[in-house]
Amino acid sequence: MATTTYTNYESLADISILSPFPGSITILFIVCFAFWIVWQVMQINSENRHYDEIKRKGHNASSADKFSS
Repeated sequence: MATTTYTNYESLADISILSPFPGSITILFIVCFAFWIVWQVMQINSENRHYDEIKRKGHNASSADKFSS
């Protein structure tokens, strides 16, 4: 079963890339990297808010782990 239109396999060195979207690796990397950065910032902000809420309730930093469920 052929998945590509390439039929001459005598010179395999001529085949450069066999991916569905050639040339989009850089764009996909930038999109994924930006998503990762945004995710990390949102996660840090969420954890800081949660930690500040625990401190505001009068618990010390060592007891913060008990309330992080």
